[in-house]
Amino acid sequence: MAPTVPTPGPASQPEQLAPVCTCRLRDVAGDALRITSGNARAAAIDLQIHEGHLSRQLKDGTLRLEQLEVLGPLFAAKFGAELVERFGPIADRNARARRVIREIRRQLDELADLAEDVA
Repeated sequence: MAPTVPTPGPASQPEQLAPVCTCRLRDVAGDALRITSGNARAAAIDLQIHEGHLSRQLKDGTLRLEQLEVLGPLFAAKFGAELVERFGPIADRNARARRVIREIRRQLDELADLAEDVA
């Protein structure tokens, strides 16, 4: 059965407003940070905060937009593209595969952060 895109209806129907992707906005921001900066440590340096603080802000969702604005247009463009790709309709198997790979990488990064906290 082919996936369908719901037709927009009245705003009073919240089920039609649900995103296609179940990932969190903070995960998308973290991935865009790592992609544009190279890694979590470089992203923290770019933001002028401690790497552990950045990790906590991403985990609890308290990273502020004004912090992200410091990163400039390259980050903004990547963040926007990631939002469209992850929350927009998944049109083909390649896009879905890229999304799954990205989610696995994010989980591996989270695991590595946890291992660093333990060490």
